[in-house]
Amino acid sequence: MNTRKLAAELADGKLSERTGMHYMLAGALLYAYNTYWALWFGSYRDGWFFLELFAFVTISWFGVLECYKANGEDKGTDFILRFCALAVPAGFKIAVLGLVAGQALYFGSDYVLDARTFRDPALVYRYLYFALTVSLSFVYYWRITHHMASIRKARESRETP
Repeated sequence: MNTRKLAAELADGKLSERTGMHYMLAGALLYAYNTYWALWFGSYRDGWFFLELFAFVTISWFGVLECYKANGEDKGTDFILRFCALAVPAGFKIAVLGLVAGQALYFGSDYVLDARTFRDPALVYRYLYFALTVSLSFVYYWRITHHMASIRKARESRETP
């Protein structure tokens, strides 16, 4: 973890696509660590918490790997640039979708989740939030993978006569 060496490699254009993917993968896992570390002190720490953490880390791990494959693996170019650039609009759309869905679930749950329809409405509420979190994580990487593949295909079609 030598930042000066990494900066020099980046300046000289010597960072391989595979090494860039490893940095992106480490960054995604650090993001998961930071998110769930903060939640550790204010969340339920039961089986569902750990299942969500496991699902989030697994989706992040395979999501980055799938993005790397979609970019052309070792033969691809600009993996970090493309991933980070696409992460902004994809992340914004997922954030808005998550906000709308989360607020709808929060405010709408009193009308649907009650003791008449479910034996344990609070548990159903937690299940729904779990499903929402996992689904949004999956969609985030799916969309970035889709766009990485479309960029690679567009570049390849321009280079092939």
